[in-house]
Amino acid sequence: VVEVEGIGFNQKVTKVEEVRSNELDEGLASNRSYDEERQNFANWFTFHRRRQYVAINSIARVIKKLKGVRVGILGINGNIIVPLKPVNLWKDGIFLDKTSELLKELYAYGSKGDTPLREGLNDVGRYYKNNSKILEHHRGNRVDGTESPYYSDADGGACQQSFTVIMTDGYYSIDKNDLGVGDADGDNRSEYDGDFYADDLEETLADVAMYYYENDLSPILADRVYDSQRLQRRTPD
Repeated sequence: VVEVEGIGFNQKVTKVEEVRSNELDEGLASNRSYDEERQNFANWFTFHRRRQYVAINSIARVIKKLKGVRVGILGINGNIIVPLKPVNLWKDGIFLDKTSELLKELYAYGSKGDTPLREGLNDVGRYYKNNSKILEHHRGNRVDGTESPYYSDADGGACQQSFTVIMTDGYYSIDKNDLGVGDADGDNRSEYDGDFYADDLEETLADVAMYYYENDLSPILADRVYDSQRLQRRTPD
């Protein structure tokens, strides 16, 4: 790369020059041709040069491999709100797949602002608990979906599991002071909290996670999964 214009997300390469392999220091030459090397750099520059791009690419690769599930996306700043959509899913003898719609929304996502992780997880928890077609961000943005998170008992809702995967680039900030979860990981409301889960703090991210785990999100459904319909949180390594 010889010349670059712009800064931030508007940065772009304007000029490259070919360098012969014998002009490079030992260990730097590759086995790719000049055109292949340009394509390799273009792939990196487009999809991997920023943490956001790496995260989006990783999420997209996971979504493409999923089968028989529904996937939604909520940006904690409300910049992307996608209610649950089917991914390679058969329902009532009909094949449903909205992978392309999910990826279109994901690739257009631009992350910016603070880090309201607690509030974002709480938004997802309320979405499941209310069993609403509407996925609503705590700052007011909302998007109508086509289905509620939980199916009816007749359609297999009692067997559904719910998972939330959280991704962030840093420690969470505070957007709202009262999420209504209290000290959920240390109030001994259930057999799940206390012990090594407990602390003396309230309204932490751990409290939000525990609140939606120890509470049955759909008490009208029979419990044909472990204990009941609970929201399980995952933070990728």
